[in-house]
Amino acid sequence: MVLLSANSAATVPPTVLIPEGQNSADFPIATTAVAAAVTGNIKAKFAGTQKSAALTVRPIGPASLSLSPTSVVGGSPSTGTVTLDLPAAPGNVTVNLTSSIGAATVPASITIPVGETVGTFTVSTTVVTATKSAVIKAAAGGVNKKATLTITK
Repeated sequence: MVLLSANSAATVPPTVLIPEGQNSADFPIATTAVAAAVTGNIKAKFAGTQKSAALTVRPIGPASLSLSPTSVVGGSPSTGTVTLDLPAAPGNVTVNLTSSIGAATVPASITIPVGETVGTFTVSTTVVTATKSAVIKAAAGGVNKKATLTITK
C-alpha cells in the first residue's frame, strides 16, 4: 500500500505492507516541531482506491499554571509552576511570562528542557499600600494560561 502525507509537519514511510489475512497495518508518523497548528491529510492508496484522514500537528503548550502560595504579603515571593501538556520535544520549550501589575514581577520567560513537562519561576513582589491582584500569564505554542496572585499589605 502506498502512503502519502499532505501535512508539511508529518512524514510517513512510502509504503506499508498489510500481512496476508489482515485488513490493516500500523505505520509510524514522524512529526516536526511547529510554531502553529498544521493540518493535512495522510493518504493510503491501493488498487485504485484511496482513503485519507486528517492529521493536525500542534505545538506543545502549557496545560496549567499554578502559584504557591496564591496570596502573599508584599515583599514576599511566590513560586509559579508551568506544566506542559506533553514533554518538551523535539527541543526545549520557551514559555513567555507576564504580570498585569508592577507590584508582581516575573522573568520574561522560562525554558523547559527537552523531555521535561514542568518549569518553575519566582514571582517577586513589592510592598503595597492596599491589597492588589496580579494576573500572571504563561504562553507557549499559541496557548495561554493564567493564575491570580493576591498581594496584601
